[in-house]
Amino acid sequence: MEELNAKFRARSQRLIELGIAANHIANKGLSKTRRVPTNLIRGLEDFKLSLEAMREDPRYKSIAQLNIEFVNEVVSFAKAINAGSMEIAEDHLRNSVDLHQKSDDLINALVDEIEVSADVI
Repeated sequence: MEELNAKFRARSQRLIELGIAANHIANKGLSKTRRVPTNLIRGLEDFKLSLEAMREDPRYKSIAQLNIEFVNEVVSFAKAINAGSMEIAEDHLRNSVDLHQKSDDLINALVDEIEVSADVI
């Protein structure tokens, strides 16, 4: 059980870092400059590596898949912002928010499952 908790904490921390990075990109894109530095975009794309590894665990597979799609949408948002396509960027931003909410719902369900398992033991 302790190993499961450690794995959950590590993966949760990584997802928090992903959310912070995505939020930073969104703020840059919606700022007055309407530019997202390419190093921020590349940094966000690097998160996909840890998400790919997370997909191998059946408990996290769906969460990881949604977050990979989330990263793709945020990257598409940033690229659309940099290309000056505000309408397209808004669509990608809206999609990313929806994906992030779905991921949060799955994470909450997993937390509930882990709590129930801990109560049984």
